Amino acid sequence: MSTPVINSVAVPQDILEQGDFRYIEQPMSLNGAGVAQAKGTKSAVWSFRVLTAAQYSWWVNTILGNAASLTSTMSLWVNDDRTAVTAFSAGTLYAPDMSEPQYRFGRYWELRFEFDGLVLA
Repeated sequence: MSTPVINSVAVPQDILEQGDFRYIEQPMSLNGAGVAQAKGTKSAVWSFRVLTAAQYSWWVNTILGNAASLTSTMSLWVNDDRTAVTAFSAGTLYAPDMSEPQYRFGRYWELRFEFDGLVLA
């Protein structure tokens, strides 16, 4: 398994082994000349049923710096088998919507980190 990197920081092994990572390819459409072109930007979502307080802190404090979002370079998986990462020269990671996740029993539940505006390096 290749390791994703966000803002020059490798994702820790205990986080890599969890969650549901989905890379979302840009939709394609035909322009007036009949040539296929991408619509919108590439994006991804990394959802977690549960994270420990330390794992949550890694995302929110270490990566996001307690901000609502972070725009930086990153390398992410683009296939389901997680064998390789693809470099992006820019992308924005958004903090999870805190109206949804709940902190119970020393853990954070139902978190969703969204990546948007991914630009291939």
